[in-house]
Amino acid sequence: MKRTLLFVSLLTFSSLNAQLTQTNEPAIGESSSMFLCDSNYTNYANVTGSGVTWDYSQIARYNGEMRTVQVVDPTTTPNAASFTTAAKALELGTNIVTYFDSDASSRFSQGFVFTEPTLGDVIATFDSDLLTQLTYPFAYGNSVDDTYAGTIYYTTFGPTSAALAGNSHASIDGEGTLVLPASVSIANVLRLKSIDTAIFNEATIFNSDIQVVREQYEYYDLANQNLPIFIHSHIVVTQVGATQPLTNSSIILSKYTTDNVMGINENQAIEVSIYPSPATDVINIKGANLNNASITIYDQSGKAVKSISDFAGDQISVSDLVSGIYMIAVEMDGNRSVSKFIKK
Repeated sequence: MKRTLLFVSLLTFSSLNAQLTQTNEPAIGESSSMFLCDSNYTNYANVTGSGVTWDYSQIARYNGEMRTVQVVDPTTTPNAASFTTAAKALELGTNIVTYFDSDASSRFSQGFVFTEPTLGDVIATFDSDLLTQLTYPFAYGNSVDDTYAGTIYYTTFGPTSAALAGNSHASIDGEGTLVLPASVSIANVLRLKSIDTAIFNEATIFNSDIQVVREQYEYYDLANQNLPIFIHSHIVVTQVGATQPLTNSSIILSKYTTDNVMGINENQAIEVSIYPSPATDVINIKGANLNNASITIYDQSGKAVKSISDFAGDQISVSDLVSGIYMIAVEMDGNRSVSKFIKK
């Protein structure tokens, strides 16, 4: 029973005795305001073990960008009808919600809801096989592997559903000191590592399997709060067998601020407008700051049929393409936006 995406999910809790349990699982109403930080910063994946140091002292934040991580009553969420057995819902900002329940020995996920550039609005329900996210108590050196299955609903190509299957790994892979800007140094921190891989068949456009991999690190100051104080998450959406991802994005959230400020929020998805559709000779690409963006057009098999490495205009000729449905990916500064258009 494992989990996907995604974009998906902030799990966990904290404890005063350096282990995660049902007792210190965050309750409905708990929340934490967090600063959105430089998404390109290293994730220290190889810094594991006891007595280690994770040094984020030079990380910068995006000016004016905050996200709220909170636990809410699932019946108050817009998609409550899809997760009737969930006892809690964990919200990351406004676009990621994970639904879960627990007992004294385990935490289970019923699925998640999120928004993603390639898939649009997504609802993933683990209605065939729940995901066991953690086993309690969960302390340094503990790990759990599980599989999950269910249904994914998404909207990029119109309302679509597909069978979803995946696997997940979670472990407390380190305990030590988290160093943050402004001379903030927090001892006795536990790090929860989770890697979720989900696969489903997208038959509307690509007619192939789509894989979503989320690698996430959550840092817990167990003596002071039940929600993580620092989160580093990376999501890759790929057409199975393709060499280039459809989406490759990261998000870093910190409870503590920094004087190092980035003037442009590079973490946000690129917002572009593609028209006309259907198109005959050219398509127009409109958006802010698209100079030097990379443009790639894919056919229905996922094959790249046209690429531009340094886009410096507002139109692309499609007169040489055969009639059909295409995907166009716009990539800049490590962020990617994917849209659909039809060629007459």
